[in-house]
Amino acid sequence: MPGTSPRTRLIFQNLDLYVGPAALSGNTATGQLYSNAVWGVQATQPSGGSNLIAQLQHVQSTTLNVVVNRTDVNIFGQLNRIDQVIIAPPTITLDATYFPSDGYNEYCLGLDIGGQSFLSGILTKVSDSKNYFIAVSQQGIDDDTVTNPNARDVWSIGNGFLSNYTFNAAVGQITTASFTVDALAVQTYTGSSGLLTPAVDPGTSNALTGWWFQLPVATGTPSSNILSALRPGDISLSFPSNLGFLTPLSGQYAVNVQSVAVSLPIRREILNRLGAPLGYSREIQFPVNGTVAIRSLATEVLPNSFTNLYANDVFYNAQLNLRMPGINQTGANAIILGLNNVKLASVAFGNTINGDSTIDLSLTYQVAGATSLAGITFSGFYDYPGTL
Repeated sequence: MPGTSPRTRLIFQNLDLYVGPAALSGNTATGQLYSNAVWGVQATQPSGGSNLIAQLQHVQSTTLNVVVNRTDVNIFGQLNRIDQVIIAPPTITLDATYFPSDGYNEYCLGLDIGGQSFLSGILTKVSDSKNYFIAVSQQGIDDDTVTNPNARDVWSIGNGFLSNYTFNAAVGQITTASFTVDALAVQTYTGSSGLLTPAVDPGTSNALTGWWFQLPVATGTPSSNILSALRPGDISLSFPSNLGFLTPLSGQYAVNVQSVAVSLPIRREILNRLGAPLGYSREIQFPVNGTVAIRSLATEVLPNSFTNLYANDVFYNAQLNLRMPGINQTGANAIILGLNNVKLASVAFGNTINGDSTIDLSLTYQVAGATSLAGITFSGFYDYPGTL
């Protein structure tokens, strides 16, 4: 533990969240987190190359859960168990929430922010597995000010696979995004330099040796272009008017959207084999079905009926635009979230005394192949400045 006295508590000023490659291609196949670097067995600094670990920005919360899965061993002649053994991999999950800005965090998480399928890199295994690190500085010290790598401790999560992503925009709130990672291993360290990677070898499920990492110095933002937050007044949602079925969603007399929540659950299955105690991968279970929840204030109604919807049940495309600050939504696009091939799942009209009438829409979509635009597409200003 760094410092001359024990910590009495940890608060948000002491923490930063990092992500780096694990089980990818080339020199990162076994978890190396420096490019073109060679570490000695007792190395404390890399011999060359650049650090491949990136700091996630504007993080609001993190939760690391480790559940040990045990099985009782019982025998005839004795009521209570004689043992409780571990025969299945532990359940390791990391949950985090942050303020999205321009796609930077999504890019670091391995998601595509160039307007292609949001999961293209994950589906093709180019960016599916990651290592995650929570840096811990001394009590009373902002982690962003720590320059000595050995003045921080580290909670590390190895071979993490994205299992959920949500995006929420609402009136009166800062836009947020959250994600969940299912991992194969977890490790803690004193100091943050010359440390053994938390990743396990995906071929054998054994802990790796001879591969090392060092956390980079934390910064407030990676570049001057990154926004601190996206404001609800700079957000617009566009979709065909008749998608609402019984109420106009766009054009004259359109509903007044209050919130949009996009959910992308990615169910994972642990793949096991004899001799691999931690499992060797967490693979996606298809199909991947996502939802879009929209809450609006009601205005007008459309002359329509379920018979018409039944006879003309087609796919629709919607788009969520989040802009940088500007007058009358003239700022450059920070994020464009495309919702393609969606269908209406349900619509609910709510009315109460002393309250506005509301309309809740639930839309569904399904993720297609890596080269398909069906499902979610994400364009971020970070990777493509000035081109949105």
